[in-house]
Amino acid sequence: MRETCGTGRRVPRCVFVDIGCGPGDVVDGVENLVDPSNVICSPQGCGSNWAVGHYVTGAEMLDEVMDSIRLECERCDCMDGFQLAHSLSGGTGSGLGTLILGALREEYPDRMFCTFSVFPSPVPDVPLAPYNSILSMFRLDEDSDLTFCLDNDSLLKISAPTLKHPPTYKDLNHLVSGVMSGITASHRFPGELNQDIRKLAVNMVPFPHMHFLLCGVSPMGDCSETTPLDEDILTKNIFASCDARSGKHIATSLIFRGEFHAMEVENQLSRLRSKSSAQFFNAANRESILCSLQTQGFLALVYHARNGRDGIH
Repeated sequence: MRETCGTGRRVPRCVFVDIGCGPGDVVDGVENLVDPSNVICSPQGCGSNWAVGHYVTGAEMLDEVMDSIRLECERCDCMDGFQLAHSLSGGTGSGLGTLILGALREEYPDRMFCTFSVFPSPVPDVPLAPYNSILSMFRLDEDSDLTFCLDNDSLLKISAPTLKHPPTYKDLNHLVSGVMSGITASHRFPGELNQDIRKLAVNMVPFPHMHFLLCGVSPMGDCSETTPLDEDILTKNIFASCDARSGKHIATSLIFRGEFHAMEVENQLSRLRSKSSAQFFNAANRESILCSLQTQGFLALVYHARNGRDGIH
């Protein structure tokens, strides 16, 4: 967050970009929270086509987008990297999103790039979704340091049992924003064990092109003897359609938010490591991160990020 000049109001340090809509559609409901100068839209559509978003309409918007991003970077005291939230189904998130990612990689080669990418569901709403996703994957493979894989089908399965109505996009976005906040909480808030995006990438990515990670969240009461960690903490509430119980775990990161103590967490993880060592290439390659600030509405949560060889549906 940063303060707007002369007003004292704090706004997110981010840039909103979209094609085929107006600024009011992009920030609908959060107009008072964002800086209007950081909302960039084009009335021209891209027809849900990666090529149009990447080479035609997106290319025309790129200079304006990069100018806004540069301005935000100049306001930073110590910039760690960039986060990109986008969908791979349509032409804007896939085409324009990867175009911006490539431009940022060229201009800031020493910064970290983390993306939260929403992949198409098994039965996509957009006919060109497979085409858009394949072309986007190439750019994510080359330009991203960490890519967290999400998909709407998995988010629907997670949220539907707990809601008394069919999940809306607002409900799904709430899940995505929660895991984005949780994974990056340790370098924004105090805690016994903290880390930044670069350290997370070092621990989670054994080879440069193996940076496509799964993520999820598990509510907990606390981390005590009465509520022990179990193997399900790594396999339930995964935000991507895959069989998390099959394959092997290469690396795992557990981010604890709430009143946890390092010694109690380490004891629980030692028990879990001995019980489920067969699921790991290296049972010791599991890290824990503690953030003392609780997530609003929850006593304690555990966010988990995993790199592994799983059965993708």
